[in-house]
Amino acid sequence: MGTSSIEKQQEKRRDAFGQGLGIGHEFGLAMGDEHVTPTMLKFAASDPLRKKSVGAALRGELTFAKADFDFILTREQENITTIFNFAGIKQPETDMIVRALRSAEERFGVITTHDRVIPASLTLDILFRALYGFNAWATNQDGYQPIKLEHNQNGEWWGTDRDVKHLPTELGVLRLDFAEAMQATDLIGRPYNLNMDDQNAWALEQGGSGLYSAEQTIYVFLRSIIERNRLLWSVGSCRCRNAYGSGRSLRVRFDAGDGFCVDYWDCDVRRWSLGALPEVSVLVP
Repeated sequence: MGTSSIEKQQEKRRDAFGQGLGIGHEFGLAMGDEHVTPTMLKFAASDPLRKKSVGAALRGELTFAKADFDFILTREQENITTIFNFAGIKQPETDMIVRALRSAEERFGVITTHDRVIPASLTLDILFRALYGFNAWATNQDGYQPIKLEHNQNGEWWGTDRDVKHLPTELGVLRLDFAEAMQATDLIGRPYNLNMDDQNAWALEQGGSGLYSAEQTIYVFLRSIIERNRLLWSVGSCRCRNAYGSGRSLRVRFDAGDGFCVDYWDCDVRRWSLGALPEVSVLVP
């Protein structure tokens, strides 16, 4: 009887990873489809940076490749300066950005391209001023388009509604892969179709401390536009941890029809279009 293609593939895996027994051998067989070689496994156990990344990945934590500190510092200076210019506020000191990045380096072990400094005291008012400023600039720029907003400054309902829990930003670093933001992380589609409690539990599983605030969400939405000239997500809402009265929370919403806005939804609501971001961050003391 001839050997089937499945049997040949299994034999190939055995040859590749040897005849060892135990969990290490089973892991090697399972990783064969990912083109993991014995040399790669050896480096994963001996190289400190790879060992840290592999260990964190097995624990379900977010891990990213190391980046040059000076490169990240320059990027942060340029992008934060741009946002502050759009908002019409005083520029932050370079020392503030350095302190934030050094704190993240100490906490995470490495600085990555997904680490972004978030300045202190950014409010919904300031962040929307930055959006208005971006739109005014983008109107006259080739290759850029203004972001459609659901309301203008006269429609900023959250500015006078006392039920809104405002959470001005604190100085720190947010670790977020923009390419993976607001994407389902498993086959059941989490963090979508979950209520707020379940989304919080999901965020903890991702290595976060909870959900993003509305202020943090708008900030990274702006950063994605400025850095990549791309929306952080193209349709749907991001549930935020800001409370709105009893039993409701804020959300940041964008779709091509209605545009970008902040509104709210019940904490028990589950929707296919209502996602979330896990707050993986470092605060500067």
